[in-house]
Amino acid sequence: MIEKTKNPIRRLRLIALISLASIAALTASSQLLLSSMTSGLDGYARVINLAGRQRMLSQRIASKTQQLAIWDTPEDHEDRIALRDEIERLISLWTESNAALRSRGAGSELKGVNSPDASTLLLRMRPHIESACAAAEEMLRESHRDKPDAAAIATVRERLLDATEHFLPLMDELVFVYEAESRGAVRRLQRAQLGICGLVILVLFVQGFLVFEPAARQVRRQHTSLSEQADELGRLAEIIEKTTNAVILADAEGRVTWVNQGFVRLTGYTLEEVRGRTPGSVLQSELTDAGTVAAMRDALHAGRGFRGEVLNRAKDGRDYWIDLDIQPRTDADGNIIGFMAIESDITPLVLSRMHMQTVFEATADAIVELDRTGNIINCNPAAEAIFGLTRDQIMGRTPHDPRWKAVREDGTDFPGDEHPAMVTLRTGRPIRSFVHGVCHANGDRRWISVSTSAMRDAGGNITGVVASVADVTEQREESRRNEMIIRGANLGTWDWNIETGAVRFNDRWAEMLGYDPSEIDPHVRTWERLVHPDDMPAVMAALNDHLEQRTPSYACEHRLRRKDGSWAWVLDSGQVSERGPDGRAIRASGIHLDITEAKNLERSLREAESRAQDANAAKSQFLANMSHEIRTPMTAIIGYADLIADMPDQKYDPAAAREYARIIQRNGDHLLSIINDILDISKIEAGRMNIERIETDPVRLIFEIDSLMRVRSNAKGISLEIVRETPLPRTIISDPTRIRQILVNLIGNAIKFTELGGVTVRVGFDPSYENGPCLRFEVEDTGIGMTPDQMERLFQAFSQADTSTTRRFGGSGLGLRISKQLCEMLGGTILVSSTPGQGSVFTAIIPTGDVSGVELVDPIEAAAPVRKAESDSDESEPEALPLEGMYIYFAEDGPDNQRLIGFHLRKAGATVTMFQNGLECLNAMTTTGTPEGPLRDQQVCDLVLTDMQMPEMDGYTLARSLRQKGYRGRIVALTAHAMPEDIRKCIESGCDAYASKPINRAELLRVCRPPGRNDESIAA
Repeated sequence: MIEKTKNPIRRLRLIALISLASIAALTASSQLLLSSMTSGLDGYARVINLAGRQRMLSQRIASKTQQLAIWDTPEDHEDRIALRDEIERLISLWTESNAALRSRGAGSELKGVNSPDASTLLLRMRPHIESACAAAEEMLRESHRDKPDAAAIATVRERLLDATEHFLPLMDELVFVYEAESRGAVRRLQRAQLGICGLVILVLFVQGFLVFEPAARQVRRQHTSLSEQADELGRLAEIIEKTTNAVILADAEGRVTWVNQGFVRLTGYTLEEVRGRTPGSVLQSELTDAGTVAAMRDALHAGRGFRGEVLNRAKDGRDYWIDLDIQPRTDADGNIIGFMAIESDITPLVLSRMHMQTVFEATADAIVELDRTGNIINCNPAAEAIFGLTRDQIMGRTPHDPRWKAVREDGTDFPGDEHPAMVTLRTGRPIRSFVHGVCHANGDRRWISVSTSAMRDAGGNITGVVASVADVTEQREESRRNEMIIRGANLGTWDWNIETGAVRFNDRWAEMLGYDPSEIDPHVRTWERLVHPDDMPAVMAALNDHLEQRTPSYACEHRLRRKDGSWAWVLDSGQVSERGPDGRAIRASGIHLDITEAKNLERSLREAESRAQDANAAKSQFLANMSHEIRTPMTAIIGYADLIADMPDQKYDPAAAREYARIIQRNGDHLLSIINDILDISKIEAGRMNIERIETDPVRLIFEIDSLMRVRSNAKGISLEIVRETPLPRTIISDPTRIRQILVNLIGNAIKFTELGGVTVRVGFDPSYENGPCLRFEVEDTGIGMTPDQMERLFQAFSQADTSTTRRFGGSGLGLRISKQLCEMLGGTILVSSTPGQGSVFTAIIPTGDVSGVELVDPIEAAAPVRKAESDSDESEPEALPLEGMYIYFAEDGPDNQRLIGFHLRKAGATVTMFQNGLECLNAMTTTGTPEGPLRDQQVCDLVLTDMQMPEMDGYTLARSLRQKGYRGRIVALTAHAMPEDIRKCIESGCDAYASKPINRAELLRVCRPPGRNDESIAA
């Protein structure tokens, strides 16, 4: 029975009842046994007690009667009363004893403890007791009389004493016997008690071993379980109190008995406000669904739990949705004693679900749900519009249904097993933007883009698929049109699957970088490898801004590396075309436009603009300098020319006139130097400066420069020292004119900026220079020096280290620029170091070319023959007239130039005929005197000297006309334009040579001399 009892408390109760019943039964049986044994002992004790009392009373009565023989005095009244009391008690004892003895005789009280000796003694004692009682009664009667009879009393006393004397010994003997028997009975009782105790202990042990020990174990287990349950209940109570969910305890009638703080926070009602009331009467509103309330009521009345969503209203009037879970609470017998409800606030979830339902119904894309077998179980209104079917017609269809008439993009049949929904059902892998064709209800083919995602249960098992379907028929057609436009626009395109990294590039994308499309890995890492590292941060910033929806589109200009290693500038622009439910970008596409030429043009324009701005500023300063530099010598030229012109004939001073002429000539030379510098810088900037590569004697060159520049240093009162540090090659391969120009500029500049001290020029040969053997010219001065900032601007065109030096020292600021560029054109460079206030050192490094096998000579020794030849040349007499016997036709529209040039030509021995323009000259040389006529005679003149810029007919037209008419004589051009293209134009028009304006007499005579005559004859 214990094992079958399921409730452990009831089991313990039953065990306890059984144990108590067994102990009670054992106790009752032992009590009966002990009662039967102790009853005899009680009898013995009574008899012994009566005997003792009778002896005592008998002795006292005997003593009293002995003392009171006659009760006739008044004083004996109290003694008589005491005697009467004693006698009455004795009689009572005897009566009791007799009754006891009679009962002993019957064996009812002392049954089981009787003995033969006691029975005999009792029989012997009975008559004496009866006699004593009779005597005592008679004495008692006498004691009540006013005058007792003494004789009767004596007789009675004697009888009483006699009975007592016989009775008391027997009583003592009986007491002895009873005492002996009682001691035996006590021993038997003790043994019985020990046996009963042993039996009880044995029973208790058996019960403890067979019953109480399993029960104790069960109790211990129950205690442990209860302790654990108590701890768990404590934790649960704490959790329930602290949980954000509302917890309600109600009685069997549904009235609230307790709520937690979550309920107070959710509803705004305290426990005191809802205790004793049903939750529905407090929380339900007119918006609460009546069907839900009825279902909940029915379930609770039936003793079942209820789970559902309920709309309640809080104390402040706010409506909120809860997930309500009500479960009945029962006692051990299964009777319902109350209910427990847990309310979870699901308002955001319900609102979100409603929102999603609204979106589900309102979205333009079709949303279709399929179960585990692929059957459509739900769809939105957009699906009906896209497929042209009602919801009932769509429900139950599968991707295998032949009524879809599905086709691939290439037009072939599309099996249902390959449908994205079926693939997702099999693999769980989502599919994005899979395009295929289906048949619309009206028979048209519609192109749809399908994206799928698996639905899963709590265990992660696939329970179905959600498919998003977009009608891309129009987009597909638009895409085809755009593709044609893109091909026509020569654009590179990219389509990027952001999740996988796959990118689809068109052919033009690869071709603009010099790749064959087959060489391009269709992955985003291809693009990442090609982006210029310097551009990557800006590109990624712009791209991430768009991917994270901070900008509406992506656009960035950056460089991509071409296959040949060069960089192409592209305009990279695009936009995300697909996003996931969480807004994460899934797919993007865009274009690449090659803007390399535009970038180069933009850079060129910026550089040109910058250069133009710099040049404009520099040239403005340069024009100011040039104005000063040109006006200064022009002022002297015009002024001293005026002085000569104003000299009256009668007061003409030849010495003063010669001095004025030298001043005019000096300033004219300075003005010509400025003009030459301008022409040189123009040639260099235009890239039209010609450099010769001929054998050059560096010793002679140094000597000539020394002779030329020493005049300037002496005129300024400073020293000029040429220091030859090493032997020099006898000859080098270079351009002596440009070397001379470089050194003249450097030394002249040093002299100009030095006011005290002098200029030292160190010359050396360095065969181990890093760029090959070279001559090193160090020009050191003790002038004003320069700061580092001034040195940075030193070699810029139209600039000086400090513009204030223009006002202080003069100069155009072109010399150093020309010198450095000429030096670089020769393959060398110019270095500079300077200390403000102490001076500067300019170092010109000029390559010598290959000097292997060339003799190295001491500069001083090698310069001696040069000095001697120069001295001899000064002392020699000039040759006769270099142009003697020549007939020259001279066309020039400027009267002053006619007079000057004609003077030089006639002085050199030529016969000169002047013409105002080319037309007059041509007419003079034809037989008809018109431009159309033939030439008169090839020997009409030996030379035609013509200015190239004239009215009526310029020199170019004259030269071409003469050549066309067959003129084979020499034609020499006079031009103020000394640029290479001007010279080439002169030669191409038919001229044999040219002379630049302003005219240098020696140069003019050299180009006009007859062929075969020496240059030395021009010196005259």
